[in-house]
Amino acid sequence: DFAFLTAAVLRVLGYQPHFLALGKNSRTHAICTFQKDGYFVWFDNAKIHRTEARSLEEFAGLLAKQFNYARTLELNLENRQWTLVYPAPS
Repeated sequence: DFAFLTAAVLRVLGYQPHFLALGKNSRTHAICTFQKDGYFVWFDNAKIHRTEARSLEEFAGLLAKQFNYARTLELNLENRQWTLVYPAPS
């Protein structure tokens, strides 16, 4: 998947990548995001998108509103465990 390749390249370049699964209905889409100069930037199908989001939760909420995603999960690339990012766990 392109998101895994992007995460590997970002690590080599010294960034901390975040591998996210965005879900709505029964469909899921994977993206990779990272922070640059304090703001989240993300790759989606080889295109880079800049945002004004400063936290992962804010970034996930932005994507949920813009693309109508119901949930966002982050994959820990070290231990392969998923964590719910949006909606925020209560």
